[in-house]
Amino acid sequence: MSASANRGNAVGVHRERTARSDGTRERSLASSSDSRIVKDGAVGRYLNAHTKPDDRVYALYADASLYLASGRRAPYPYLWFLGIQHIPGALQRLRDTLAGPAAPRYIAVYQQPRTIDKSGDIGRIVTRRYRHVTTIEGVPIWRLRVPERA
Repeated sequence: MSASANRGNAVGVHRERTARSDGTRERSLASSSDSRIVKDGAVGRYLNAHTKPDDRVYALYADASLYLASGRRAPYPYLWFLGIQHIPGALQRLRDTLAGPAAPRYIAVYQQPRTIDKSGDIGRIVTRRYRHVTTIEGVPIWRLRVPERA
């Protein structure tokens, strides 16, 4: 069996186990067609396992249910896509948060940075300050390179 076929089997087995382990996927599919919600169980478990209770995480740009699934809080108040797009100063506040000392420990990238930030600043901040550590259910997970602690 080729290496890529082997990886495909390992991913399939992992997904099957995840779906059977707690029923999150089935419940999510039964209640919503929003693919982000379906992915939240696995992404949330990863973030919960790799952070401390007081660590912050961020779903770029929007997936408010991730915070419940991970048991972690966001460092930024606007958790909905339209809020970031339309609330005056919201995008700049996000730039400042990600570039500042209270940056989240992890970012789960649900939408590409240029989706809202056409300047490319968010993408540059993420690639400069964070390191891609894994991808879960198609969601890239980035970890702060040098966590800044108080």
